[in-house]
Amino acid sequence: SWLEIDLEAIAENVRRFRFHVGEKTQVIAVLKADAYGHGAIPTAQAALAGGARRFGVANLDEALELRAAGLLGPIHVLGPLFFADASTVVEHDLIPSVGDTEQLSWLNQAALAQRKVATIHLKVDTGMGRFGVLPADAATLAEQVRESRGIRVEGTCTHMSKSRDRTFSRVQLDRFREACSLFEAAGLPAGIRHAANSWAAI
Repeated sequence: SWLEIDLEAIAENVRRFRFHVGEKTQVIAVLKADAYGHGAIPTAQAALAGGARRFGVANLDEALELRAAGLLGPIHVLGPLFFADASTVVEHDLIPSVGDTEQLSWLNQAALAQRKVATIHLKVDTGMGRFGVLPADAATLAEQVRESRGIRVEGTCTHMSKSRDRTFSRVQLDRFREACSLFEAAGLPAGIRHAANSWAAI
């Protein structure tokens, strides 16, 4: 058996998504698990042709594969960060999702050691249950961010766990907005906000 991938179809799908969500909304092309078996590098290039300007991967190894292929744009590491990853994440200008003070501390130390500023997105757990700061703890995380000289927050994100369930998705969005408000009240702009997977965007 074999699978034939139409890269122009992928590019057209991205174009249609960009039109659907509007000019002010960015599209992150998620390339987890070798782009779900489609081939991470050719899929990334097709997504670029369709207008994607950001990529998302599950872990550090996937991000480094994209960097090695010459992709220089923003690459989001969507999975949890480990202590051993922090220095490499900073070195390659990757954007980790940070959901607790421990991860934040690792990145801050790595950034200061390299005399750089690490760009992060704050991850809020609104119901997925994988990882992320709970809305009730958002102010505590924001306080540590403000004290971290090696950290720049570019955005805030969450993950829709049941995007076809509109009732629970609205609950998650309410929790996400609550956390963003707490970040802002603590003097930390929420920045770019992203939550919707493909189904939620549709």
